[in-house]
Amino acid sequence: MLADACVALALAGLLAVTAAGVNAHVSGARAALEPALQARASGAAAMAWLGTQIRQSGALLPPDTVDAAHPLVPPLRPALRAETVGIAGDRLQIRHESRTDCLGGNRASGQNYVEPTRDPVVLTQTNHIFVSRTATGGPSLMCDPDGSGPATAQAFASQIESIHLRFRLQGGTAWQDPAAVTDWDQVRAVEVCLVLAGGRSSACPARGGSGPWPTRLLVGVFALRNAS
Repeated sequence: MLADACVALALAGLLAVTAAGVNAHVSGARAALEPALQARASGAAAMAWLGTQIRQSGALLPPDTVDAAHPLVPPLRPALRAETVGIAGDRLQIRHESRTDCLGGNRASGQNYVEPTRDPVVLTQTNHIFVSRTATGGPSLMCDPDGSGPATAQAFASQIESIHLRFRLQGGTAWQDPAAVTDWDQVRAVEVCLVLAGGRSSACPARGGSGPWPTRLLVGVFALRNAS
């Protein structure tokens, strides 16, 4: 009986040690996985939002105030443009007709013009979208409504290290980096690469990378629905 009890105690101890090891392993895996999942979720939301912004370049969709009888004067051209700003990637400028800026705020006036023949009157936004690695204490996708400057920019999504863009032009068959685009009115599609926290910019298509994409990278392609 004593021997059986000793064996039982030994097995119980072994099971306890094993369970502790499993729990520690699971806890460690969860601690490593959760930031990656959070970055992925934040990046996916940012990509969807960017797609909406890009597709509405030139006008707000659905264009309830855009019609043939009252064309935009002056036209919203170019609808978008971009520039490369450093290690955080590219800076995207998007122009569209809207009473709401890229942060969801209601605007009382437009930056570019007010068309008095409209009812309601036309308001326009010129929103700057970029990544800052310091503005919020960590890498974040930022939106500057109406290009008013860093003081008005706010973070839209966290854990995004950089954004890299390429553009397909009217009649073109190849993607072009921002520096290669000479006529922004000819842009018909935008390729967006978001590098999530812990990812590598070199994996983006614009930097020579190719699919399948690493888990810390998101790539999307969006067509301009209001291209001239």
